[in-house]
Amino acid sequence: MNRFQPSPLAPIVRPLRRTFAVLACCGLAAAPLGAATWRSIGPGGGYINAAPLTAPSDAKVAYVIGQNQTGFFRTGDGGKTWRHVEVLSAPHPYDLLAIDPRNARSLFGLGVIDDRARLIASRDGGAHWHASSAGLPVDGNGHVDLGGGIAFDPASSNHVFAATGQGLYESRDGGARWTLAGFSDSYVLTIAAAPPAELWAALAVPTGGDDDTAYEIRRSLDGGATWVSADWPRGSGLDLVHFRFDPRAPGRPYLLDYYGRLLHRTATGWEQLSPADRTSDIAVLADGSLVAATDRGARKSRDGGRTWTGGGRPPLSRLVPVGPQEILATGEYGMWRSDDGGVRFAASSRGLDAQVINTLAVAADGTLWAGMQGPGLMRTEDGGDWTRQLRGLGIDPKAYPPIPSEFAASPSRPEELYAVLGSDRGYDLARSRDGGEHWSYATVPDSAARQSNVRLAVDARDPDRILWASTAAFGSLISYVWRSDDGGQSWSAPFTFREHEFILDFVLDPVDPETAFALSTDGLWKSTNGGKSFRHVGRGLPLQMTNGFTLAIDPESHRDVYVAAAFGIYRSRDGGESFTRLGPALPPAGQRGIAIASGGRVLIGSIERGVELWHPENHRFEIVGPGLPLDVFTSRILVDPQDRRTVYAQAYGRSVWRLDLDE
Repeated sequence: MNRFQPSPLAPIVRPLRRTFAVLACCGLAAAPLGAATWRSIGPGGGYINAAPLTAPSDAKVAYVIGQNQTGFFRTGDGGKTWRHVEVLSAPHPYDLLAIDPRNARSLFGLGVIDDRARLIASRDGGAHWHASSAGLPVDGNGHVDLGGGIAFDPASSNHVFAATGQGLYESRDGGARWTLAGFSDSYVLTIAAAPPAELWAALAVPTGGDDDTAYEIRRSLDGGATWVSADWPRGSGLDLVHFRFDPRAPGRPYLLDYYGRLLHRTATGWEQLSPADRTSDIAVLADGSLVAATDRGARKSRDGGRTWTGGGRPPLSRLVPVGPQEILATGEYGMWRSDDGGVRFAASSRGLDAQVINTLAVAADGTLWAGMQGPGLMRTEDGGDWTRQLRGLGIDPKAYPPIPSEFAASPSRPEELYAVLGSDRGYDLARSRDGGEHWSYATVPDSAARQSNVRLAVDARDPDRILWASTAAFGSLISYVWRSDDGGQSWSAPFTFREHEFILDFVLDPVDPETAFALSTDGLWKSTNGGKSFRHVGRGLPLQMTNGFTLAIDPESHRDVYVAAAFGIYRSRDGGESFTRLGPALPPAGQRGIAIASGGRVLIGSIERGVELWHPENHRFEIVGPGLPLDVFTSRILVDPQDRRTVYAQAYGRSVWRLDLDE
């Protein structure tokens, strides 16, 4: 269920929060439940925003940053497997820029220091980072002006160059201090290096004439002391330039730009190559063959780019050679790898658990379902191997895929599943009757396709009976509950809540599905006729509820209803009529998840403290198990109905986490 939406400020706020998360995690070792520890279980992959950073000194070593800067991963085997790198102190990298060609543990990246982007460096493979911006210019907002990247001098590790909008800067002490090295009148679009002594720079030079800007490419063979023109055609523009080098002829580089052009420097000038209409990257292999990532898929040339073969899926965006005929690539849903010189690519994201989970649910047989942008729906039956399951809906695989926004499984029949899919046209409802092998579209209630905070529930006795709760997000906030008795083919007239109420959560009683509860910003509402009508209940609950709070019913004692609120957890012993708070008030939380494990054990989740367990013997909640990354935890938790000692946690950009309570 998509109960928790990340803040749009997440890319900046999360690195700052992580400092406190590290301190919090350090205190979890003494948590109860013995050796119970959170562990990541996938699914692997995710949207990778930039090319892998590979180590010239060891081609099998590469680093990537996951989507929205929520994960930093390393491979030591050319991308076959990955592991998360735990950053042990602030600042934290949100982008990776360069790696020392002689030392695979020496990195440069971008991080946030005092709310400003700064160049940062690590000397231990990313575990610790420090500021490395002294002397570099800043832009009008106070962020380091470093749009063109970083490059090491191939002849000296301590000699590093920075491409800025105010000229080319250099450091001769490994980044401790920077000074202007040249091109003070130019915007340095990019700086690149290739052994044994090649440095290449692309420049935008203001002219003050009729043509506001002239573009140039310069080359240096003496560590930047002198530069010569590389004969870029007069009047030709450049933007977002990348250089790629043939190790056999570094003086004849390839150039890619923002417009998808691919050019090769030859003895007579710059020649445009055309593997497709648009090219996003190119890899030059040891034998001189070329592999291009294009809008037609990966294409290969064995004759210097005159002719090209191949194409099709998967779509790839960045390519990096990691061996004579081995290529590591970013692309659809994660990392890909080719062992045959780019003819075929296979998914290679094991351990790279960087998925942004939008919805998470467990079916009656214990199958775990995760919904995310890109792969759509994925499932695992053993908490390890995941498979993609979104067949039969006629979704164009080349189109921008829909985002699963809500998922509901029958509490008694694991083959009966429903999914709400969001897209630019609103919501669609899909149903599977064979455990997710095949899906077909149902209908959405009238006017509900454009509503928000959708909640879906399935009757435990009859999988054709479903209830849809949502809020109209335009005009006056009005919430509704619709009921369908034929699997979403038709819907009854809705129950309409009072104006200005926002649906927060919605559940059906697992024993008596005629009983339903809706948690709204105006409190708790109860239906005893299958959602046809509701009345206000919940004496003792806080008067005002806000988005991000949830409710749960104990399946072993279905009259026990729980509400997770900002300052505490409230329990009802009489089917939701009245509530009392469990223990003293809790520290305030922006959102809370709640789940009931075996034996009536109450678990709550918050982004401030992680997952906590209620201890009735001392009337307090205590943190459960170390290992859960608080900086990306959404507060969403759920329990496996087959083994209610197993708990899952949903993460933003770090996939799914599991804890076994009785380890």
